[in-house]
Amino acid sequence: MTTNDEVRITIKQVWETQQHQGQALNDISSKLDRLLDSHERVDERVGDHEIRLRILEQKVWALPSVATVIALGSLIWNIISK
Repeated sequence: MTTNDEVRITIKQVWETQQHQGQALNDISSKLDRLLDSHERVDERVGDHEIRLRILEQKVWALPSVATVIALGSLIWNIISK
């Protein structure tokens, strides 16, 4: 017989608790795997964005460079023709 201060834990309760903990551990493990996989893809996306920005910068600076060359050529032509 048990008194009011005693607590009985059966093997069945221990087994059920262990099964719940095992399932929780599996869930955490799969979530961690997905998180690590998504982090690897972020690195790829950042590299892709850097390449796109470099291409865009090259295009942005191309027009002012051409305009500068034309202006200098025009200035030199005016000086030579006078």
